Amino acid sequence: MDNTSSERLAEIADRFNTHCDAGNTQEAQASFDNMQGIIQQQIFEAQNSVQETSK
Repeated sequence: MDNTSSERLAEIADRFNTHCDAGNTQEAQASFDNMQGIIQQQIFEAQNSVQETSK
């Protein structure tokens, strides 16, 4: 995972925690969905990198 993605994930995780603490369920869900999307993208990129390396 590159630094930009790591930093963005950390920022969104902080927002997620803030929304959870405040009871803002819609905002917490949106933050969770954003985190999930970033993680899925990183997995996809890592898999592609492994496939390219193994060719």
